[in-house]
Amino acid sequence: MIRTKVGAPSAELTECRMLFHGDYGSGKTHLMGTALRALTQNGRGLLIVVQGEPSLSTIQGLDIPDLEVVVLESYNDVELVAKEYAEAKLSVVGIDSITLLSDLAIDKVTGGKRAPGQKDAGGGNHDGRAEWGQVKSYFRVAVKQLQRLAPFCFAVCPSSKTENELTGAVSIAPDLPGKQAIGIVGMWDYVAYVDYVPLTPTKVQRRAHFEPMGSTATRCNLPRPITKPIAIPEGGGGWQAIAKEIMACRIPV
Repeated sequence: MIRTKVGAPSAELTECRMLFHGDYGSGKTHLMGTALRALTQNGRGLLIVVQGEPSLSTIQGLDIPDLEVVVLESYNDVELVAKEYAEAKLSVVGIDSITLLSDLAIDKVTGGKRAPGQKDAGGGNHDGRAEWGQVKSYFRVAVKQLQRLAPFCFAVCPSSKTENELTGAVSIAPDLPGKQAIGIVGMWDYVAYVDYVPLTPTKVQRRAHFEPMGSTATRCNLPRPITKPIAIPEGGGGWQAIAKEIMACRIPV
């Protein structure tokens, strides 16, 4: 049993768990990088990249002063990183991407040779429901382990768009197999859908949506909701723009 009290919000943002999802090229990795750069000015940061993600060039272009990078090759690496950095007093952690982190959980359950529930090479049957249950459990454990490493944790993943055949309504959610997107939103204080609108033939305005968007997955765990898209400035000020809006909505009116 845990006993606690609900107090007034602090005068500054001291912790945050935030997930960015959006189309490829929307700028979500760059946005996470601006947070990593801002929060390592007076602390130590860690970028956790799942093997197969080509994000390092984007992060390297931001010239982050004190950022260590680890590349996960298997699910067991999650546990190794969690143990190695448990006492490291990190300021911020970035994860790219949780979609491939989910793939590591699938590989752990199936050996990386088939999808959950599919027959193996020898023709053996497997209980798909049970295996997907294991995948979801391993995945959630991995996310929680990495979130605990620092007071600020950011992650990115692509979006998945599905259309209702009857109504034509489009749903946008983090791209995770096996209906894992249903529960992932609740594991983060903030979930932003990142997109952009063209301003000129050569210029776009990138935006982070925390406001309710119907069938698009967003979350904003604040006393007052963020009600409009946050315009992301060019350069390295993306995190500052988001933090400013969050702080403005933390104090109830």
